[in-house]
Amino acid sequence: MDEIEYKLKTNTTVLIVNAIDKLIFSIQSKYKPADRQKFILENEELKFLRLKCSSPDPVVSLTACQGLLSLVELNILEIAHTMSTVVSLLPTAHNFSAIVSTMAGLLVLDLRPRLRANGVKGYQCPFSLRSPQHPFITVLEKNKQVEDDIFSQMHALCVHPDSLNAATSVPLAHMQPEAGHTEHKTLATTAYNPQLVERALAVYLVVADVVIYQQQTAVVVALLPLLARLSAELLTYGRDPRSCYALIKRCFGLDAAKLKCVSGPTLMLLAENLSRTPALYLYELLDLCIQCVSQFPRRSLTTVAPQTFCPDNRRPRSSFQNIKSLRKC
Repeated sequence: MDEIEYKLKTNTTVLIVNAIDKLIFSIQSKYKPADRQKFILENEELKFLRLKCSSPDPVVSLTACQGLLSLVELNILEIAHTMSTVVSLLPTAHNFSAIVSTMAGLLVLDLRPRLRANGVKGYQCPFSLRSPQHPFITVLEKNKQVEDDIFSQMHALCVHPDSLNAATSVPLAHMQPEAGHTEHKTLATTAYNPQLVERALAVYLVVADVVIYQQQTAVVVALLPLLARLSAELLTYGRDPRSCYALIKRCFGLDAAKLKCVSGPTLMLLAENLSRTPALYLYELLDLCIQCVSQFPRRSLTTVAPQTFCPDNRRPRSSFQNIKSLRKC
């Protein structure tokens, strides 16, 4: 346990993931189905994992929460019991994004067998406004400031890769918060206000939808570095950056030659996220970077980026080396 505790304090994503992975392996190796209830209540590693779900470090708390999800998928923990555990963490939680994302993951795991048993037409939502209350409503009652996290997870559920999951999640969209009053906020104001980061993303989502539909390439070119910077702010405050990555991907989906002039700066900003991105969000970041590198010639990345970020024309080696390594993937 000392080694695991040490790794969790390093602020290094790779070591944190490795520590939680070792913890899960230890729990799995000691688990005996016959003593399930006793094991869940008394196992010290499991208690330690629950404790780390409330860690003030957003990467640790998110990774620990994902560890609980892994134990559910391994059939060690039950979905209902784990959901109750996550709800019980609300009073001590520092990172509500981790709690909300774990709830969303549990909802998906619970939904799949229901759909297999009843199909989409026979599916009925097991939650209501009162009892049994939807977990997202429970979170909102505890902390109304997490409405943007809730909205982000609802959006993720509605666009889930599994079309059946997405189809049965659409009614949640009626819960989305109003964000119209935040339209005047800029990225500069969000840099020191975590509550405005998610709202800024909501505004950018609306603006980007319009300019992409209208193919206003000049506006898209201006948006891309801002979105890359915003993704870094989301990570800084423990928020989920995947919707921001998806938006950047859509922007690069425009067939416009002008986009290559901003691909280098955008990619370099994204590359800075690699070393501090939790494992849960790493795939989307790598996929976006690889798409950008593949979409534009190497020359456009190597000539534009240094001129933009280095007045003395020296290449920022750490970021660029990360980009080159992605090119080989």
